[in-house]
Amino acid sequence: MNMGWLPPKRDLGVVYLIGVGFIFTVIVFREAFGVSGPSLEALLTLTAGFFLAVGLIAVGYWLFQSPLGDDRVLVVSQWGALGMALPTAAVVLGVLVFPLGPTAGILVTVIGAGGIVGTLVGAVKALEEEHQSLNQLYRRNKVLQRVLRHNIRNGMTVVQGYADLLEEDMEGARVEMVQNIRQEAGSIVDLSEMARNIDSIERERYRQPMEVTAIVEELIEGIRRNYPHASIDTSMPEEVFVLADNFIELALWELLEYAVRNSESEPVAVDVERGDEDDVSIAVTAQQFTLSEGALAALERGSETQMQHLDGVELWVAKWLVENMDGDLQFDSLEPRGTEMRIQLPATAPASESTLEAFEAAPSS
Repeated sequence: MNMGWLPPKRDLGVVYLIGVGFIFTVIVFREAFGVSGPSLEALLTLTAGFFLAVGLIAVGYWLFQSPLGDDRVLVVSQWGALGMALPTAAVVLGVLVFPLGPTAGILVTVIGAGGIVGTLVGAVKALEEEHQSLNQLYRRNKVLQRVLRHNIRNGMTVVQGYADLLEEDMEGARVEMVQNIRQEAGSIVDLSEMARNIDSIERERYRQPMEVTAIVEELIEGIRRNYPHASIDTSMPEEVFVLADNFIELALWELLEYAVRNSESEPVAVDVERGDEDDVSIAVTAQQFTLSEGALAALERGSETQMQHLDGVELWVAKWLVENMDGDLQFDSLEPRGTEMRIQLPATAPASESTLEAFEAAPSS
């Protein structure tokens, strides 16, 4: 039966805990101001009751903000209710046996403590279940990724093969169409390889001193082989080291290739410099294209909702890689046109031979 008039389970659980905490807080204040000259014992009891009541409110707010699903939030609140029910039952039995009964401060303290303990037990169980669900989802995603990458490579290889056969029988504008088919198929294959590279980040991440100038020069040679008409201007010191991992090469490659592929006649500029602070700046600037405001906002926010058709996925990959190295990647629009993509990484000194041997022997995490 669909109880459409009921509020969401999350709201039910949160409102219950916050409501009980608020009621307990009111009781404590009434008790504190309603008794003239309370004893030290009573003050301590009321203080403890107040903090426990506020604790219930805080737990309710935490549950509202937590990533737990609605069902699990409700279960946590039910554990809190059970935690309060047990001492409440004990208090009722105590009143039956000892008619004088406890004070309001003692009631709030005992029941509030039970509620806190109950919600903590429920939260631990909910977090354990969430962890198990995430592990199961992770394993399924790993299998799905491998299957998708395998199917993408095989399918696009067939598409490229047919495109080669069609090109032999085409003339004029149709040849360009077939070439576009081959290029798009190649881009999809590259995208699957990119996913494989991202998947290996956590297994191979450890940072060490890396010389940026040599890396950039080697990458530019590769870009020029793939894009013979590319024009790239550089301004770099002879040698500068950053604290990074091997994925700095992939991050820089993605930025360079994206800039060159989207540029026309104007050259792409690569500037490497040691900053005033203890960092190194690597800027890739292209004058021929400007990222849209939506894309820039999405990259800054860390959400892909405004990225259309995976446009700029290379920039997302570069951002993930750089941030994984405790670096920063900023995208700035230039006037009247152009985009600057600037990586900042911690500067460091060259590694000694003993340090390099230690890094090479370090296990991947």
